[in-house]
Amino acid sequence: MKKILQAAGLVSASAAILSTPAVAQGAAKWYTLKAGIRGFYDDNIYTAPKGSGRVFSSPGVEISPGFLLNFPSDQTKLTLGYDYTLRWFADRDQGFVRNRDIDQTHVFNLNLGHTFSPRYKISFYEQFAIAQEPDQFVPFGGTQATLARAEGSNLRNFAGLEFEAQLSRLWSTALSYQNQYYDYDSNSFSAPLNRMEHIPGVRVSYQLSPKTVLGGGYTFNLRDYDDLQVVSRDNQGHKIFGSVDHNFTGTLLASARMGVEITTWDAANVSDATNPYADASLTWTYSPGSFVQGGVRHERSATDLILQNAIDIVDSEATTLYASVSHAITSRLRGSLSVQYRTGDLKYSGGQSSSINGDDYLILGATVNYRFTSYLSAEVAYYFDQARGDGAAVLTTGRNFDRNRVFFGVRLTY
Repeated sequence: MKKILQAAGLVSASAAILSTPAVAQGAAKWYTLKAGIRGFYDDNIYTAPKGSGRVFSSPGVEISPGFLLNFPSDQTKLTLGYDYTLRWFADRDQGFVRNRDIDQTHVFNLNLGHTFSPRYKISFYEQFAIAQEPDQFVPFGGTQATLARAEGSNLRNFAGLEFEAQLSRLWSTALSYQNQYYDYDSNSFSAPLNRMEHIPGVRVSYQLSPKTVLGGGYTFNLRDYDDLQVVSRDNQGHKIFGSVDHNFTGTLLASARMGVEITTWDAANVSDATNPYADASLTWTYSPGSFVQGGVRHERSATDLILQNAIDIVDSEATTLYASVSHAITSRLRGSLSVQYRTGDLKYSGGQSSSINGDDYLILGATVNYRFTSYLSAEVAYYFDQARGDGAAVLTTGRNFDRNRVFFGVRLTY
């Protein structure tokens, strides 16, 4: 399947231009059409380490059409979407990937929801992508396994089903199942990252007050790797957590999930792991159309790292910090800033060591968007990516790289 379409692309840099105002407009009708064109400059097109001799830069042009279809009814809502990105690199015929000056990204979305009654509803989502840029491989609500670009037709598929029931005026529950599938074409990533994950779960909520909801839940994660390494990464994870959601003022909202995560591996020489689990965020809407959001996640995460000296890495205990601000400067001009930092300790056959860290990732973004009309807008964006890895845990010689990207263009939404 992965041979059908040749992929690449950079959806992280396209996220702001494919922004929510286009979706909001489309909510009043059954379709939304999108088309964008931007120029860009990328100073590290292969996310190559410094000093490797493979750091190359290139200007280029990006086109990004797409559509969103809405089919609402009294009890059922269905949305279908597709986003395509083609990026042409003017100076791509250099380095270790030659005669390939065009990258493509395909992202398909499906969301289906049905309300049986005021007390019972069910929802389903499906998102399939073929890409090379790492942001397309981040699990929903999860942590990123790698920041490096992966050459080849790499694909992933996320799907989920949830049934919600209002048991009484104060009590509710939900049963869920998620499936995550990863298939990297690149040899550097296929061995440590190709896998399928089955994630069933249950949660219970209690309306403590009009502004506060307490709860708890359990999720099970069965991770089935392709086992292309000497030591199997197959494992079973258990998350047990309590939760609280609180509305302080109507414009200040807090959400927290905290508990414990227990993981066991199939490999006999890999010991079990128990670690804290946390997923907390704070959102403040300080004026109409403007907000600040920040949060932290701590959980086990897949990693592409392979330890040298005949010792195999199986995963990482990762912490991700993130923050963003979106400010309506005027009714037509909007600016946004975002930052994300991730670090972790590696789990390897025989134990876990805080002295051997995984990659430290830093991702910064800044965007200014000007809306000429309800259909046409212009944008300037800057993104900075940085990876700093431990020299003892590498796939190739060196892990450290910096990447700067600048985009400028227009977007039409109808």
